[in-house]
This record gives sequence, structure tokens and C-alpha cells, in this order.
Amino acid sequence: MALTMSKANKKPYIVKPLQTTESKPVDLKQVMACAEKASSEGSAAMSLWWGTLSGDEKKIIKPHMDEYKNKAAIVDAASKPLMGE
Repeated sequence: MALTMSKANKKPYIVKPLQTTESKPVDLKQVMACAEKASSEGSAAMSLWWGTLSGDEKKIIKPHMDEYKNKAAIVDAASKPLMGE
């Protein structure tokens, strides 16, 4: 394929196929177990854990995230000291 380098100058250019990598299948049970562990440690742990996930892992766990976020919020609330203590 010839590409225009300037108005009067065309040079040949070789278009190479894209290199793809095969992704390994995501184990929902393993991802859910990790989500359970992170949610039991609070919202900060959930955020850190979320940042370690691949795109495929995020897609597969997303429908369950409200449950884990609620659990993390409960842990956060339980760990805060009450007013006046």
C-alpha cells in the first residue's frame, strides 16, 4: 500500500496484522471468593481489590458488586467508633 508522505512523495507501507493475546477463562467462583474476602475488610480493601481485576473479571463480577459493596459498608460502619466514646 502506498501512503502519501508529502504532496509529491508517496512511499510504500506494509500493514501488519494485529497481534492478539488469548485470554484465560475467568473463574467466577474464585473471583467471588476474593470479592467476599475484600468486602469483609471494608470499602478501602474493596477498592484496592477492584483495581487488580482484569476487564473480563470486572465484567463477570459486576452483577454481584452491589451485594459486596453493601457488606463492605456494613464493615466500615461497624469499625467506626460511636460518638462520645
